[in-house]
Amino acid sequence: MGLCCCTFLTPIGACLGCSSWCCAKNLDSEKIGQFRYVAAALLVIGIFGLYLPLAVLCARVKGAPWEIYPTSGECWSEALDAGAYYKLGIAAGLCIGAGATGFIVTQILYRNQSARSLDSEALKESTPFAKV
Repeated sequence: MGLCCCTFLTPIGACLGCSSWCCAKNLDSEKIGQFRYVAAALLVIGIFGLYLPLAVLCARVKGAPWEIYPTSGECWSEALDAGAYYKLGIAAGLCIGAGATGFIVTQILYRNQSARSLDSEALKESTPFAKV
């Protein structure tokens, strides 16, 4: 159930990550940069802190050698009862989805904000009346 939850909740986490656009679009570039590091940390925690242990634990449940993306076994059960590691799968899917999308969105906002600030500085320098 854990890998099933991880797979199906990653797109939901990606939708949550898109909300970073609304949260960060009016911030200055320094705050957007900090927001970007939070999203990157969420992605790293999701992959290395939650997904990899989930894959290892799921391999141990079915007694198979470890795989990066196991495709069968109890961790893929879709039963209504609580299957193996479903809470870890939920957390991994949400962190990976929100972290990846949040990082991409905040990176776009950061680049746009930096370009706007450079353009405004260049405009101030090129205006002859600004140097009076």
